[in-house]
Amino acid sequence: MIESKGDSAGGQLLLQHNQAMRAVMDRHRGRELETTGDGFLAMFDSAAGAVRCGRAMTTAASELGISIRVGCHTGEIVMVAGKPLGVAVHAAVLVMALGGAGDVLVSGTTHDLLEGTGISLTSLGSFELKGITGPRDIFRVA
Repeated sequence: MIESKGDSAGGQLLLQHNQAMRAVMDRHRGRELETTGDGFLAMFDSAAGAVRCGRAMTTAASELGISIRVGCHTGEIVMVAGKPLGVAVHAAVLVMALGGAGDVLVSGTTHDLLEGTGISLTSLGSFELKGITGPRDIFRVA
């Protein structure tokens, strides 16, 4: 999408995207850990907060005329030289990669923590995530 707009317009759209995503993360008390060009890795106080932020991010991106996908996983991270590392970071990226435009996906771990929040989820089934032992249940936020 950005490529088709050319460097100047594409760069401007990326800046608008990043500004909008940061505003949404701020509203949901997310902490930006890292950027990946046109993506973000963020940490939240709760699984529900992360999912609600993810939904708001897809809406904000849509208002800019672009589609994003969001992946949520809950787990321990380790900060090494200011960089977030660990299986949880790897899992979150892999969960996100399973999504399509506008999707907010969550791992089975996060699914369990959402019980009682009123957030509706649909099972997508079990998936092998590269580098992680055993199949993992993945859910789409309704």
